[in-house]
Amino acid sequence: MKTQLIPYTLIFLILSFSNVSYPQNDSLNFLNYEIRTDGYDIVKIAEKDLKLTSLQNTNSELGIRIWYFPMRLSKLMLTSFELINNEWKGKLFLYSFNGIDSSVSKFISTDIVPKSGWPRLLDKIQRYGIFVLPDHTKLGLDVNQVNDGISFLVEVVDGEKYRLYSYFNPEYFASESFENGCMSKIISLLNEEFNLEKAYRDYKPKY
Repeated sequence: MKTQLIPYTLIFLILSFSNVSYPQNDSLNFLNYEIRTDGYDIVKIAEKDLKLTSLQNTNSELGIRIWYFPMRLSKLMLTSFELINNEWKGKLFLYSFNGIDSSVSKFISTDIVPKSGWPRLLDKIQRYGIFVLPDHTKLGLDVNQVNDGISFLVEVVDGEKYRLYSYFNPEYFASESFENGCMSKIISLLNEEFNLEKAYRDYKPKY
């Protein structure tokens, strides 16, 4: 069965889980290995086209990828952060998308470093629950009431522990759920640290 294309996002993190201030319970346990299957299919295609090693098979000690999928699929974006040999490495991917077969047609990548430094940034997004936020489908909200916007697909890994979850227009739904508010703050922080809006705006795919 062909999986329906749904927009999403991703990134990478640091530090221990002991400092996470986002409320945790059994349904949010990192060890549940929750995977949003429709988003997983999209990630597998994009990984190959972007020449990326799967986050599940990477040598990184910790990792986060946030995939940005605007509803109008002309340009897409990925922020990727990995901890390898006790050193954080960040990359920004900007790419155009072939809606016919879900493949990447053109892309550019660049190394990125947060303005405030890795420890400060990663501590903040960890406190907003980057590793433990539930998939948006668990929140009981009708996201179909919005016909435009952006979706985020998030991959996180710690050793052999891997999760993939998604959020749709978290800023719009921030007032309706604590979790959407946390996701919205994570995206805002990343934009401030890496000037992502400008990078996305300036990217002009060449065909």
